[in-house]
Amino acid sequence: MEVINKTLLMKLVWKIQNSEVEWARFMRAKYIKADGEWISGYKKSSVWPGLKWVIDEVKLHTRWITGSGEKISVWSDAWIKDKPLNEIYEEDEYMMQNKNMKVAELIVSGEFTVHSAVECIREHYQKVTWARQVWHPTLHPTTTSNVWKIVRGICSTDEKRKSKGYRLASKCYMCGVDTDNLEHILWFCNFSQIIWKWLGGIFLFCNPESYEDVMKFAKNKSGDVKDIWLLVASITMMELWFLRNRICFEEEKVNLGNFKRRIKQYTKDCAVRIKSYMWECRYDYMVFKNFDLKHQPIKPQRIIEVSFFLPARNQILICCDGSSRGNPGATGYGFVCRDEMGGCIYAEATGLGIATNYIAELMAITGAAEWAIQNNKLDICINYDSKAAVSAYMSERLPWFMQVRWKRLKELLNNIKLVHSLREVNFSADSMAKKGAVGL
Repeated sequence: MEVINKTLLMKLVWKIQNSEVEWARFMRAKYIKADGEWISGYKKSSVWPGLKWVIDEVKLHTRWITGSGEKISVWSDAWIKDKPLNEIYEEDEYMMQNKNMKVAELIVSGEFTVHSAVECIREHYQKVTWARQVWHPTLHPTTTSNVWKIVRGICSTDEKRKSKGYRLASKCYMCGVDTDNLEHILWFCNFSQIIWKWLGGIFLFCNPESYEDVMKFAKNKSGDVKDIWLLVASITMMELWFLRNRICFEEEKVNLGNFKRRIKQYTKDCAVRIKSYMWECRYDYMVFKNFDLKHQPIKPQRIIEVSFFLPARNQILICCDGSSRGNPGATGYGFVCRDEMGGCIYAEATGLGIATNYIAELMAITGAAEWAIQNNKLDICINYDSKAAVSAYMSERLPWFMQVRWKRLKELLNNIKLVHSLREVNFSADSMAKKGAVGL
């Protein structure tokens, strides 16, 4: 019975400390001091003796999960270690002056989470460029998992075993010319080059020499051709590795015809995962015909007239753009200034450090306006290919740290005009922005 009562009392103490119902607020006002500590003296109450009996045990077994930190005492609550900090460290002048400090005062912005702490302390590796291609939805999970191993280079070749201390003679199982290493098997073996040449004849590509080549070959093709090329290339890489294993462990003979048929059949089986549009052109139809695939929907193309206008008389045209290498990543902006005759009078590229792409886009307009004021060019027209940035400035919905800065610039300028233009006419500013992002 005593154990049951003690458990109930401990639950009551916890609810008084943490609950926001009326009776809990009343109990806190009666039994807890302003600094968050329980009273220690005598209190004429039938409840207080029972609470006092279990308070120390509740404190001993209570751990705070840090959220906003508004209710957690920095010194007297256990939120970092097993004990409160005032029991671990000796009291000093700073602790005495800030004994009522809450954890919320230590958090700069946002809400503390375990994820945010892990992100701060974990080792960050450089992001790879091929992850999105390997895990593309067009690829079947079996293909994806095998290509992932191949691109990571974790396949058990003779070269890999040699690196672990094994001594063995090595030769390519398919051509018998070079050693058995993954790069040779995929790209430089006589058999693999015949396969890539066959595929290159269909897609009008040259032979790839790395996975980076595979990713960039179909860059300017239709969405369907991009998906088919990625699918076919991934299947080819996987089948080349499987063929090597079958020759090594099952003594299978190389058969070019069977290998081509396997690639075509696997591509046809996986084509149901292709969801992109094709172009209505001979090239796309030729690719579909070679792999015996059903035609995909054709996306109608819209032809847009692109025009470039010079500024009005005594006005300066500033074409600007922002750029980032990653989001967030190394960012910068650039702008090119032209007079009413179209002559270039100034160009600038500036790095911003680590920021998001959106901040880089916004800072380009601010940087261009500041240059104009410094050089007494008070009638300007800013040409920009970012509709989001132009809309943000026109509606004045800017980040808080830019609002005062932009308001001051507008007061100093006689006239400022913001014009959204297409990327095709803003190529010079785009080039300057990229220089700013990488550093001159």
